[in-house]
Amino acid sequence: MGDAKPTPRKYARERHLEVHIRYVYILLSCLVLCMAALSVFLVVCFVELSTLKEAISGCKDVLEVSLQDGAFGDTILTSRDEDQMYGHFVENSEDDQLRRKRRAGFHEGSGADDDWMWMSSFARIPVKTIKSYCKEAQMYCAAKGPKGDPGEVLDISLVNLTSSQLEALRGPPGQPGEKGEPGLIGLKGDPGEKGDSGDDGVSGLKGEQGDIGLPGIPGEKGKKGSKGETGDKGDIGPQGPIGKPGIQGETGPKGEPGSKGESGVDGKTGSQGPKGEPGLCSAICSVESVIATSPPVTTPEPTFPPKASECSIDVLGKPVFIRLSQSMFGSWMVDVKPNSKTANKFWIMLDLEGTNVIEFAGVDNFEKNIVNRNITLEGSPYYGTGSIVYDGHLYFQWAGEPKVVRLKLETGEVTTVRQIPELAHKTFRGVKRHLYTSESSFVDFSADDNGLWMIYSSERHSNVSVALMDPVTLDIIKSVDLNVPLSSKGNAFIVCGKMYTIRHHNRLNTFLDEEVNLWTGVSRQLQIKFHNPYGNTVMLSYDTRNLRLLSWDNGRQLRTPMLLKRN
Repeated sequence: MGDAKPTPRKYARERHLEVHIRYVYILLSCLVLCMAALSVFLVVCFVELSTLKEAISGCKDVLEVSLQDGAFGDTILTSRDEDQMYGHFVENSEDDQLRRKRRAGFHEGSGADDDWMWMSSFARIPVKTIKSYCKEAQMYCAAKGPKGDPGEVLDISLVNLTSSQLEALRGPPGQPGEKGEPGLIGLKGDPGEKGDSGDDGVSGLKGEQGDIGLPGIPGEKGKKGSKGETGDKGDIGPQGPIGKPGIQGETGPKGEPGSKGESGVDGKTGSQGPKGEPGLCSAICSVESVIATSPPVTTPEPTFPPKASECSIDVLGKPVFIRLSQSMFGSWMVDVKPNSKTANKFWIMLDLEGTNVIEFAGVDNFEKNIVNRNITLEGSPYYGTGSIVYDGHLYFQWAGEPKVVRLKLETGEVTTVRQIPELAHKTFRGVKRHLYTSESSFVDFSADDNGLWMIYSSERHSNVSVALMDPVTLDIIKSVDLNVPLSSKGNAFIVCGKMYTIRHHNRLNTFLDEEVNLWTGVSRQLQIKFHNPYGNTVMLSYDTRNLRLLSWDNGRQLRTPMLLKRN
């Protein structure tokens, strides 16, 4: 088991103790240096004093002599003089009187025998002692060699000169001497003034995490942050309670006639009736009468089949980000009426026109852009962002042609092509006949519980048309022309047999503004909020299986949940 990790407080105490130990070590080092310097100073003083003592001892052997120079007078060294010469100054009343007399009017440097000569601010020597030293030095030097020539007679007047007068007689300065030895280390000076702050040092290593502090005062509510990325898909929740029974549905469509039954038993022959009256016309007249009275044969007007369900949109949720594509235009699809092979797949068609359909094996692959396969549309390119996948087949408009195409996704083969002469398919002489303000489609396929729908632009007029189609043959079961002008809406889709339109495709906050009942033609104005979070929705489709809208907004694939109100 490893050593326990020190806590932050214990670490701080150890750090504090380490700093104090360093300070004590520095002080002891300074003290040792000072003691060493003092020791050197004492040794030097001792050596100097020893040298001076030896010099004085040599002078004691010199005989007492009288001064030959009359300028100093006759001076005999007495025991008292010796004491003064060797530093043993006798303090008596006579000396005190001489000092008092000097203070009263005599000045130093007068040359008198009872005067003193100051060597420095703190040392003085009697003048007569200096004279004795000089005489003895002359005698000592004379004894060593041959007698020299007599020196010049000392001018006694120079002795009485002051220091300033002597300074005037002094000769020119000599040559500078050699540089002396470094002096001893001086005492530590007073601390200087605080200097300017230095530059910030390099950031140290990240320290250990400290203890959790006390809770702070609650702060003010911050601003709303930017929208985060979509989180991972959560686990499937537990099954909810069984709901209440729904409202009884409408009566289903009339069934097909049954097979002809077996012939019944022949009945009894009835009695003969009475003879009728003769007719009024000949055979020719009879034929003309039959023709004239026959009812005219007319083709019945096509009608919508009964509605599969009755509902309306109650509210739309917030769009959820799925993934980002590089193309600003495109469509993405799921099979709104899936089979076992297409239930979990996704498809994308990039740009307004192309020949490539991209398939993804599942939602994870779709979000991570892991392609399962590419389907190439041989000879039948698509146009627009209104394509749809329905019952394992892809439905789209043939680019540049008034045709719609049905392609089987499993094999990639075109199974049906239907030409609709009135279908708008290109811009003619500068006149644009696009369905929506985004100018992204002439045809927009949609699907709900009633079947496959086609919202399209017709060459016959300038309003939006809607047709219910046979999903296999692409025959139009019934079509209606709505009172909705072309390129007046941002987009549209169909739910429960009603077409819903959004007001703007390029505003962040817009709304579903109109609901048109395709069975009755009745229109109703709405104000249901709809969001374009990226400001350019070019594709909008209803996923009837999951009750949500699929959209392509400025290159982002989004899904928007919805809540339906069942009537």
